[in-house]
Amino acid sequence: MSMRLRMTLLSTLFVLGLLLVGCSSSDSDPSQPYGGGGTQLSADEAEDWTDQALTMMNEMALQIPTVAEGDFTQTTVGKNAEAPIWDGDQQAWIMDETAEFGDGVGSDSYGEMRVAIWIQFRNDDGPLPTALGATELEYRLSSGMTMHNEDSQGTGDLDYDLETTMLVEYVDGGYNVDGEGAAGIDASYSSGGQTENMSFDMAWGMDLSVPLNGCPSGSAWVEAAQYRLGALYDGQGNVAWSLGAPGYEASGTDTVPCSSIQ
Repeated sequence: MSMRLRMTLLSTLFVLGLLLVGCSSSDSDPSQPYGGGGTQLSADEAEDWTDQALTMMNEMALQIPTVAEGDFTQTTVGKNAEAPIWDGDQQAWIMDETAEFGDGVGSDSYGEMRVAIWIQFRNDDGPLPTALGATELEYRLSSGMTMHNEDSQGTGDLDYDLETTMLVEYVDGGYNVDGEGAAGIDASYSSGGQTENMSFDMAWGMDLSVPLNGCPSGSAWVEAAQYRLGALYDGQGNVAWSLGAPGYEASGTDTVPCSSIQ
């Protein structure tokens, strides 16, 4: 499969993580849509899901310094990876792929993966073909997947779509990133005569300062059903987060990756 975009892999792992966590929940009523109509989550599930979304945003922010300089190598993985190409009509660098996959070794797994990237450099005079002279960058990522899997444990189906847009402002020593995104997931899993269903939407956003060499500072948030996660970055490689819902609150501190441009 030629589609090996780093962000696609991250978003795919993110959604597969949701599927595995969600459809293995022992608290779900197999006769009802997952999590009570797709609107309620347990605290453990919400923490897992929002943490994965926050990790995805951290990885995307980490790529901003190189992409903003016009280097797309970090958006691809593997020597045969596709890279964005210049589109004169759209005045942007684009990549749009759809690939089918299948694996008959030990399971019957098949589906389709979709990914699109749209990158535009610009300044007050309008779009630019390169990063030279740019004062702003718009970066759009759209991805999705449909998958069917059968093995000795049961049968699962997954359908998801993910959209993220980041507006990047060039400032002294780095970039200001204003981003937002959302994902919609529909999944089902059948095993032992029982079926669990999941239908779920998430949303997230970020307002970060990302230096050329250093750690992000600012804030980010993730909403998942009745839960909202807020995260504060201290610019030293740490992020303090709090997860809240009616009658529930949790908090903690994690480390985040930092950029290093030689």
